[in-house]
Amino acid sequence: MGTGIIPRNNLSGGPAAYAASLAEDTPLTATMPAMSIFYPGMYRTLDNAKGHAYFLLHSPEDQTCKYELAKRAVQTLTDKGATVALLDYPGGHGWRGNVLGNIRAGVQWMEAQTRENEKDKRE
Repeated sequence: MGTGIIPRNNLSGGPAAYAASLAEDTPLTATMPAMSIFYPGMYRTLDNAKGHAYFLLHSPEDQTCKYELAKRAVQTLTDKGATVALLDYPGGHGWRGNVLGNIRAGVQWMEAQTRENEKDKRE
């Protein structure tokens, strides 16, 4: 049973993850949006993407959240100084393919990026 506030078919965690990562003085160092929409105009600023790591999971076959949105996120965030990786998986929208392996790869990549960013700050 829904709340009546937001239709069930319009729920998405990606925009909230992007917003949290772009907030002023965010404690986040890396973010893993999966199968998400990305519209740059949704956020007050994209300038805070600089130095942040984003690991995107998306299927080129996704008809719910078009793959073009992931490619737009890669380009836009990279242009703003973020480090971005995009891992494709088969099967369309949803947790498909090697789900746990893909998540593990994302976590390991984000940890490595965070270590590298912290090393750069010390030098």
